[in-house]
Amino acid sequence: MSTLIQMSKKRTLTIVVIAALGITIVMLILNKAFQKRPSFQKPPVHKPIIESNYSKGSLNIEALLKKSDINIPASLPVYSLGQSNLSLEESVKIAFFFGFSDDPQSLNDVRFGPVYIWSDTKIGNLRIVANLRIIDYKRAQSQPETRKGPFKSEQEIVSKAKRFLVGTGLITEEISSSSQVRYLNMVEEGLIEAEKENAGVAEIRFKEILSQYPVVNATPDVGTINVTLNRENSVVSAYIDQTNILEIEGERQLKTFSTLLISLKDAKVLSLDNGNIDLSSLGENEINKIVVEGASIGYYQEFSQNQLFLQPIFILTGHAQFRNGKNVSALLYLPALADSAQ
Repeated sequence: MSTLIQMSKKRTLTIVVIAALGITIVMLILNKAFQKRPSFQKPPVHKPIIESNYSKGSLNIEALLKKSDINIPASLPVYSLGQSNLSLEESVKIAFFFGFSDDPQSLNDVRFGPVYIWSDTKIGNLRIVANLRIIDYKRAQSQPETRKGPFKSEQEIVSKAKRFLVGTGLITEEISSSSQVRYLNMVEEGLIEAEKENAGVAEIRFKEILSQYPVVNATPDVGTINVTLNRENSVVSAYIDQTNILEIEGERQLKTFSTLLISLKDAKVLSLDNGNIDLSSLGENEINKIVVEGASIGYYQEFSQNQLFLQPIFILTGHAQFRNGKNVSALLYLPALADSAQ
């Protein structure tokens, strides 16, 4: 009887040992399989295409920046952009909101794709760049007389501009509480800033905010969302270049402060004298140097239907020194992602 018991115990022990070996082998195989599995690769984010109308070669750029002047986080999120374009039907609905009922003139731009244009001597002009979701509206005879009565309060001006934007159906009420009001006059060269008492129009520039940073584009003097009102508080122009964001695509490492200084040579000039100087008209070597005195972070929206990601850039401010001794304000953009993050 004891012999049978001993044999049963041996058999049980053998089964336990075999089972343990089997489990060990399976765990080793699974572990090896997981080790071989490729690690998740973040999609590459190429350097942004920062467009500038200044094309006269390299510039002498100096910096008076201190590390304490700008807070540069170690990393920031990159956002993937949607590729949904405005259809002809959607564009027609937007045009109807602005008062246009006729069919548009349709163009196929080599760079931007479909462009729809409405023009009416009584209503004004409307241009919609479908692939970029850009809406550019100017009312007929949009230059008002400068002394027809006082402007509304700034709060009323901003409120009217926001209501108008929400009415297009493209902007939500939560557009942004961040807005800037400027008072302007029309001159031969375009619009220039003026005192409120002498101005003809009020320009309201809204800012889209991502991760507490503003969204900027290649026309900083216009911005991404812009409405102009006259003294009667009527809309005379509107420009909407709103982002079409899908989701966060993960965090990317940013340049350090020292790397920012080293890479200043790669910065692009976007504006001089608050946009009052035509960059394309400047002659070679007309600018002696640009001195950078301030820096902040923003997200850059390209004028490209192929843009996949919205990524951070450095917004640099300072002054440009001309060889004739003239000094004017200067605005420059510089990619902010570290080279290893591209």
